[in-house]
Amino acid sequence: MSNKELLESINRILSKNDAQILKYDGRDFDVDALCGEVIASTCDLDFLQSSYEDDEYIVLMCLKDDEIVAIFFGEIYEDDNYLESSYTCSSGKIRKIGELMRYYGFISVNENNPSIAIMSGSASGGIPAQKPDDSPRTEKKKNEKLLDYHIKRGAAVNRDNKLFSYAIDTVKKNVEKLASELGSAKKNKKRSKKKSKKTKKN
Repeated sequence: MSNKELLESINRILSKNDAQILKYDGRDFDVDALCGEVIASTCDLDFLQSSYEDDEYIVLMCLKDDEIVAIFFGEIYEDDNYLESSYTCSSGKIRKIGELMRYYGFISVNENNPSIAIMSGSASGGIPAQKPDDSPRTEKKKNEKLLDYHIKRGAAVNRDNKLFSYAIDTVKKNVEKLASELGSAKKNKKRSKKKSKKTKKN
């Protein structure tokens, strides 16, 4: 599948949930509620609103009923040919929306600049989102779960540095798999072969 077809597949998945991915337009929203207090401490609304129009960033939002239910923030390093997946936040209202947002951002960047074929990031958060009052043991457990999440999806992971890295081909395969699982893949229409009627001669 081409990049455009992959992006269309993601859009079809979201349309079934009455949602859509758009470029972030600078609107206000509750970053704490969407991302959790830990991430919101470094990625606050002022930062997003002052960055989203810069060409070196890609900032996407997913809207459902005109409410932001997910956001992706990436920094584009054209000289080094990679995209940094800086922040991905979701409310959990749409299945796999965080994953889909990250893939959508990466494929969009790759479509504009094919030389950017790696997406890297720091898995410093956790599953579920970390809270300021988490104990060190809980924090570590949540972070390990996040690292395992990336490993299961084909990312190269450095557990010591808590870094993950995806190749574009891996992400494309992941989207194709999700499109099949979530029912957005286009089904090939089977052409029914018309049986030729043979006339019997008496």
